[in-house]
Formats: sequence, structure tokens, C-alpha cells
Amino acid sequence: LRSVMVTGDYRDTATAIAREIGLLRPGGRVVSGQELERMSVEELSSVAEEVDVYARVSPEHKVKIVEALKARGHVVAMTGDGVNDAPALASADVGVAMGTGTDVAMESAGVTLMSGDLRGLVTAIALSRATMGNIRQNLFWAFAYNAAGIAVALVGYDLAPEVTLSRIVDEAHALVFSGDTFGLSYRDFDVGDREFIFPTTTPVHFDPEALCRSVDRLMS
Repeated sequence: LRSVMVTGDYRDTATAIAREIGLLRPGGRVVSGQELERMSVEELSSVAEEVDVYARVSPEHKVKIVEALKARGHVVAMTGDGVNDAPALASADVGVAMGTGTDVAMESAGVTLMSGDLRGLVTAIALSRATMGNIRQNLFWAFAYNAAGIAVALVGYDLAPEVTLSRIVDEAHALVFSGDTFGLSYRDFDVGDREFIFPTTTPVHFDPEALCRSVDRLMS
């Protein structure tokens, strides 16, 4: 992950803050809005890896920066809270709005940090990585388990009905435990007061043991 400062503040102010927080690397460049105005997306893309700070930028410049970074093959996340951030939030691969900002910014973004604290991004990234890890894990075990089941079905087509029924129950158990692994709880992350929301995502939790007992009773 690499962070870049994009701000409407003056060049000297942005440079001082970036240097103080360690964002400005040795040899890193600071580009102003006037310079951005003279650059095409292609020209900006050719130097984007060297730039750590963009100062005195306009909403159009922010979109240009996002497009230049995407042209370099980067997955771009943009944060913002104002109306002038909305175009860049919509252009980025992941738009992150502040819950303390404007409605326009939140509607343009895919993720909203409800407390407006940028440290919530750490939690959001951890949750995203855990989600992708669970998806990969579930796909792996689903393919492995069902491949083994197909092999058993091919060699054991004349097995007793009890064996076939047992196979169905095992499949139900695997589905239940797979779903429970996939369901993520916010309790697993140190969210604290840095809450965030994904507008279209709702975690689902259930008791897998109770469901397995119900399946067993139905099959008995």
C-alpha cells in the first residue's frame, strides 16, 4: 500500500505536513495544481510513481490523478468528504467517504467511515482481506469436498441407501460450517469507535450446531 497526499492547501503547507508525518519520501516530488493543468493524463502517469504530494488541486485535478494512477495499473482508493471530492470518489476503484462529510460524497463512495476517522481504513482493509481469504478458503474446500463426493458416487453407485443418505447429511453439515466460516463478525476486529459501513453488505450470523441438529432430525 502507498499513500499519496492530494490537497487544496498551498504547496509549502502540504510539503511541511507531508514531511512531518513521513509521507514525503527522500527524493519524492511535490506537484502543484498549475503543473497538473499543463499535464495530460499520460504525462502525469509517467511521473506518478515519483510524486508523493499534490497541492492546490481542483476537483478536475483529483480525477486526473486517479486516472493516471489507474493507468499505471494501480488499484486506487480515494478518500474525501466534500462535494469537490465526489468526482474523484466515483472515479476511483474504491471511494471512501467520511461520515462527517457531505451527502454527495457519501453517495459517490462505496465505503463510508462513519466516525470520519481515517484510522478506520486500517480496520476496513483488514476486514476486506479477511473476507477475500474466507472466499478463497470456502471455494477451495467446496471444490475439494465435492470432487471427493463425485469420486465416491462414481465408484459406489450400488451402495446401500444408508450410505447415500449419510452422504447427503455430510453435505448439509459441510454447507452449514462453510457458511459460518464465511460470515464475518465485526467483533473479530478492533473497530472501537472507528465504525464503517458497506452500504450493500449485511453480516449474517447463526448457530451452526443448532442447524446441524435440525438437519439430523429431518434426515432421521
